[in-house]
Amino acid sequence: MVKDLTQSEDIIIVYEDSAVKKADVKGIKNVQEFKRMSPVQMLEWIKQEFQRFNCSFDADVPQLLFSRTGNDSWRIANEIMKLANYKKKITSVDVKFLVRAKIELAIFKTIDAIASKDKKQALNLLTLHISEGDSPFQLLSMIAYQFRNLLMVKELVLKNNDYSAIVKKTKLNPFVARKNYYQCQKFQLKDLKKIYQDIFRADSAFKTGKLDPEMGLELLLSSIN
Repeated sequence: MVKDLTQSEDIIIVYEDSAVKKADVKGIKNVQEFKRMSPVQMLEWIKQEFQRFNCSFDADVPQLLFSRTGNDSWRIANEIMKLANYKKKITSVDVKFLVRAKIELAIFKTIDAIASKDKKQALNLLTLHISEGDSPFQLLSMIAYQFRNLLMVKELVLKNNDYSAIVKKTKLNPFVARKNYYQCQKFQLKDLKKIYQDIFRADSAFKTGKLDPEMGLELLLSSIN
């Protein structure tokens, strides 16, 4: 494979979840590695992008934009372009109005709050979801999806599978797998099973009209120990 690449005039992009050994690219000219930016590097890049569009911004704008989009430079670049076309002095109000929070990332934060036994924060995040127009059914579906992943990853961790093996066996996105790998260590397996059963019962109650979805979500988060 390396021999073929050395003879190619094409631009080739290779994605690797782990570090690439120098020996694997030996003999290939103009090899450039693009590492995922750290949060600090991402915030600095966001500032530079705003400046590139001749935009000024309030001090809290870069962090707010980062928190609503995650470490997704492609989306951030598009959101900055949208904000720059909207006005040249960007405030946090503008970001909240124009940039939709990525629900998957917000759900991770909610589950982090649950894992930390911080029910107040979990309920505050739920209220934020609802106020921004997220459907209670969609929220419950996302919470169920994340806890199903946590259960799956937790069982593999208990069987001494490392991170790379977990990614391969679960076929989860590496980012999602990594988040679940660390989050599942905050839970006991029996607790994850109980929470997942409670989610299943809540879903059934929602769909049969026995429980108001918004109130049911609040009760569900309040009942998790």
